[in-house]
Amino acid sequence: MKYVFGALKKIRIARPVCAAAAAALLLSGILTSARESAIFTPKDGRPVLIVAHRGVSKFAPQNTIPATEKAIKMGLDFVEIDVRTTKDGRLVLMHNESVDGTTDGKGLIKDLTLEEIKKLDAGYKFRQKFKGTRVPTIEEYYAAANGRINTYLDWKDATPEALADAIIKAGAIETTLIYGGSEELRAIRKIDPRFMVMTECDSELILRSVESSKLKLDAMASNVESFNPEVAALAHKLGMKTFIDIQTSADNCSGVKKQISIGADAVQTDNPDMVLKCLAPKKPEVQ
Repeated sequence: MKYVFGALKKIRIARPVCAAAAAALLLSGILTSARESAIFTPKDGRPVLIVAHRGVSKFAPQNTIPATEKAIKMGLDFVEIDVRTTKDGRLVLMHNESVDGTTDGKGLIKDLTLEEIKKLDAGYKFRQKFKGTRVPTIEEYYAAANGRINTYLDWKDATPEALADAIIKAGAIETTLIYGGSEELRAIRKIDPRFMVMTECDSELILRSVESSKLKLDAMASNVESFNPEVAALAHKLGMKTFIDIQTSADNCSGVKKQISIGADAVQTDNPDMVLKCLAPKKPEVQ
């Protein structure tokens, strides 16, 4: 994922930073507080939550049911998925705007119907054994995931109403953390204040703006270049969990341990098998 320097700190290109979210939500009169939830408790006593980036995309096609099933089988805490809208208003899982990169088709998702997208092969480019894998709808995803693994939902392109309806119908409010921009989060919280939300917060200065506005979100997202002990401490003071992207040169055992030492509550990775091995208790040496 690309980053750029802003006036304050590095931020993700496509997302407003937490300061913008704070201002927008404060003006709307919606002040929310982070909640303790089972989804923020790592499995097996691990010191950090493990988030599989686009599912376990190392072993199965990204944003597909096989990638989700692999994450469940591995005992991970979260699957990160990307949600977009088809021409006929259906929600599907795909990171890019077009189907070109991961399927045998061409065109923008917003210009294709669900029927057209369902004819595409989302697996053959990854590995022959996955030939015939289909692009899942959000309903199909939740049918496979809900109650078995938590969801980090990256809100790419969907109306608040459609996204809220899908999550509520799946009974997945308590297992879903929504990542988005300020206007998106404000809108979905108006629909139902139970939604757990997260946005980008990449500096202590930005977090201070949240504190002064008396706004608290459930979590903040950051990257290894920006995350530091001061940001971690302030985020925790404000009641936010810290979700750190390590899918860079830091996606290794030393990178994981460094983020934990700084104060990460979750790491998003392309190598969850490495993270599991890194965090596994050491066996006592045989005398």
